[in-house]
Amino acid sequence: MKRVWENNMLILVDKIPIKINIVGQYYTVNNIDINITTVCQDEFIKECLEEEERLEKEIRERNKRIEGIKRAVSKAI
Repeated sequence: MKRVWENNMLILVDKIPIKINIVGQYYTVNNIDINITTVCQDEFIKECLEEEERLEKEIRERNKRIEGIKRAVSKAI
């Protein structure tokens, strides 16, 4: 069973929101599927805001981990 990867992108091209979905298999270049579709502006904005929220949550979680590591190091010194 081959491992599959997927990448989704939202971009603006001349103010036209476009969604790109790429699916492929590791260790091969022959099995890549690329789908390009235009999306409505509302959907584009909604997905961008959701991605922004997801990234901000990830940043908060990583900052908590960093603070925990700093506390552990300061107690060990």
